[in-house]
Amino acid sequence: MLGLAGAAIAVAAVVDDAPQAATCGVGGLLLGVGIAVAARQRGRGRFVMPATAMEPRRWVISDEGVEIAHADNSVTVAWPAFRTMMALSHAYVFVLKDPADRRTIDIPRRPLTEADDAAVRELVARHGITFYSRPVGA
Repeated sequence: MLGLAGAAIAVAAVVDDAPQAATCGVGGLLLGVGIAVAARQRGRGRFVMPATAMEPRRWVISDEGVEIAHADNSVTVAWPAFRTMMALSHAYVFVLKDPADRRTIDIPRRPLTEADDAAVRELVARHGITFYSRPVGA
């Protein structure tokens, strides 16, 4: 819409021989085109969750680290690899020390009993992982 308005102003200014209005119209046209291109790129760049991320998983938290297992594979991340753990209302989210490692390790909290929840926090603290708690409602 902004690009069309800019084009209309530029054409009207050229017809009326008004150089300032023509410059303004061309600027509006370029701005409109830039916004349209950015919006199109953003629409193409959406992240699509892989189907494997929706498969059932099993989490094991031990003195070795955190193991996440799918039906056909599993991965264990040792405690020294973690920088911090953030406690959200629905999950514990672990952040890795290596910035190049972009994995997210999360443990859902809903299936945990109060004793399980306390055990996770105690294990994390024992291994020296910095712990952050997000205020409820934030």
